[in-house]
Amino acid sequence: MPDGGEVAVVCSAGHLLTIDPATAKETWRFVCPGGLEANRNYANNGMVRYAADGRRIWAYGIRCGAMLVDPVSKRAVFRAPLPKVYGIAESPDGKLVALAADHNFAHVMDIATGKPVIPPLEHPDWTFNVQFSRDGSKLLIGCRDDTARLWDWQARKMLAAYPHGDEAYSARFTPDERFVVVASYDQTARVWDVRTARPVSPAILIGGRGLSLDLTPDGRYAVVGGSTRITSIDLAPLTRPAEGEPDDLIRWAELVSGKRIDHNGVVVLLTRDEWLARWKEYRTRNPTPGL
Repeated sequence: MPDGGEVAVVCSAGHLLTIDPATAKETWRFVCPGGLEANRNYANNGMVRYAADGRRIWAYGIRCGAMLVDPVSKRAVFRAPLPKVYGIAESPDGKLVALAADHNFAHVMDIATGKPVIPPLEHPDWTFNVQFSRDGSKLLIGCRDDTARLWDWQARKMLAAYPHGDEAYSARFTPDERFVVVASYDQTARVWDVRTARPVSPAILIGGRGLSLDLTPDGRYAVVGGSTRITSIDLAPLTRPAEGEPDDLIRWAELVSGKRIDHNGVVVLLTRDEWLARWKEYRTRNPTPGL
């Protein structure tokens, strides 16, 4: 529970339990229809999270599909009987739920009616996680085909792709939604510019396959759960806006890298004379070295 007064867990027998953290005693139990699969794979075989109202509980996994359970009425008020559900996300208004489910699909469903809002968004391989943008108009989806994708889900149009070297297991917006962080099965995480779909960081080693990802509320840190350790990444140096005039920033990047980008977008090495000419030009505008 968001206020810390209750803990919800799901066990391998397919039971959803709530526990009083002060006494460590079980306060309520719900049996998920279908139970959960004895799965030793990296894909989760059962997860829980509290709904946006802080009271009801989402339970989802491989056999139970996805359910919204109400501890007050002691029943499931919503159920998506999909065979496998790997990730869920509520829309900002709490009316819709997005599901990474049924292998290659992402679904958007009306919580009140239990009906789909659009036909499923098909992907080349399994979908692992979903996240709505703050205005609810976009969906960020991680996929087993090595790529996270940004969708205008109502138009069923893909807006951007963020490729990795292996399964893009988890992807999250930064709070300002200027960037996307992706944790991959290739043992790296990377930060991407949402608008340009270009990386703004190198591949960051995370000490194992990236299986989970979360960001602190202020967006300062990304915490990645891997197969061997948990890695905390300071995002501030990677996402902080650069200071200075655009021309000076470009010139400084050329001087530091010894390279330039030509009119075709190709990276070209600077000759000695080109580098010296750029340095003199830069120093004329900036007598003090550095930006």
